[in-house]
Amino acid sequence: MAEPAPAEPAAAAEPAPQPPAPAPAAVTPDELARIVPGMPAEKIAEYVAPLNAAMERGGIDNPVRQAAFIAQLAVESDSFRTFEEYASGRAYEGRADLGNTQAGDGERYKGRGAIQITGRHNYESLSQFTGIDFVAHPELVEAPENAFTTAVWYWQSRDLNQVADSAGIVRVSELVNGGHHALERRVADFQRGLDVLIRP
Repeated sequence: MAEPAPAEPAAAAEPAPQPPAPAPAAVTPDELARIVPGMPAEKIAEYVAPLNAAMERGGIDNPVRQAAFIAQLAVESDSFRTFEEYASGRAYEGRADLGNTQAGDGERYKGRGAIQITGRHNYESLSQFTGIDFVAHPELVEAPENAFTTAVWYWQSRDLNQVADSAGIVRVSELVNGGHHALERRVADFQRGLDVLIRP
């Protein structure tokens, strides 16, 4: 008499699918106004959407990172009043460390964008990152959608999300500006940003 076939082992239960992590909350116009009190109202309305799009692209996805990013941009752009450096750029002429090796490069590739990208070398890298020829048309960095996207390139190239998470706002400021210029303002804007963005 044949032995009965062994019972089939019970199939392992499929793990329940995990819901996707919630997207970070976008910064609202009111919140941006509270973080950067000197920002002109018309600039808030114009810039809040490209700012949020850039932060999403750059993984700037928690209040510490967002506050650090906005604080740096606010100082570099004079509270978002300008995406073009006020100085002429002549001081950068001949700066090989910036890639300014051709006559006129200092003025041509002066600080632009929300984080004031400077120098031929950085404009070349931006062109590769975005697919836009900023070397031939450096003024395009000043367009709001480009001004924030180029700031994200700089942020990612220095690994500033991780620096913000672990080392703090002073180290972020050093890596953005190369020193302690306007450090008190950067720290104050960062703290104000945390107060606004850490929502109940």
